[in-house]
Amino acid sequence: MHADLMLGDHEQSLTPGCHAQIEAEANYTAGQLLFLQERFVHAANDSVPSLSAVRDLKSDFGNTYTTTFWRYIEGAHTNLPMVGLIGAHPKRPSGTFNISRPFRHLIESPAFSVAFGGVTPAELHRAITSYCGPQRAGPLGSAELVLPDGNGDPHVFFFESFSNTYDCLTLGIYQRRHSRVVGF
Repeated sequence: MHADLMLGDHEQSLTPGCHAQIEAEANYTAGQLLFLQERFVHAANDSVPSLSAVRDLKSDFGNTYTTTFWRYIEGAHTNLPMVGLIGAHPKRPSGTFNISRPFRHLIESPAFSVAFGGVTPAELHRAITSYCGPQRAGPLGSAELVLPDGNGDPHVFFFESFSNTYDCLTLGIYQRRHSRVVGF
């Protein structure tokens, strides 16, 4: 049954704003059920941020790698800037690849969004392409990369990428402020 018919409305009577609100509420409720309300957040916060932690939580909660990855970035370690990227393998782009939209999804933690929201998807794609290997599946590589904050000051993030053959998942985790070395 079409979702709008279940709500008692159709496209002409359901405003886009109302539809978006209902969709957001449904997604929130589904997420609470799938991730056992606050149990996921507590377990995630007890882990050291990494793709390995996401994999472990995936197994513990019985959800997909991608949904666990997304929930981890948005809901765990909320004071830590983290960014997640979901898309094609950076060294194996499809024929429809577009550098202005190199990822299907770009997920920002609340702290990343505030401090590093100006970093573009194209910049992130170039950065992860620099360290990813060509292998089709499994770990693709990792590296410390420097990203500018909203003031242009450099900060070090640890990035790691993993391919499950149909998606590349990349997690970037804040490490420290970058110390500039001035040469003579």
